[in-house]
Amino acid sequence: MLFGQEVCQRVWDTLYDFPRLRHCPGLLRYIEECVRLAWALTVQNPPYSIHYEHTHFAADLHARFHTSDPCSDVIRAVLWPVLTEGETGQCAYKGVVVT
Repeated sequence: MLFGQEVCQRVWDTLYDFPRLRHCPGLLRYIEECVRLAWALTVQNPPYSIHYEHTHFAADLHARFHTSDPCSDVIRAVLWPVLTEGETGQCAYKGVVVT
């Protein structure tokens, strides 16, 4: 929980205008779950990697959002990042993009 406390402190420092958030159980649970998931993804062997800076559509890595232009391969927006095993490994979850 030490990492969760560090993340919480950073959130409180950033959102200093909203001191009541420090006592919001839903936000505290959300932060704890995010830290737990990030740690689980990191300690895998190989660790999972998140990719969100692709500029061109690749069918093996991406799924198009329903409003996308099916004729375009240029990614205009990433709605959900790609999750791969390792930096260049197999795609574990396709990213959702707008083309």
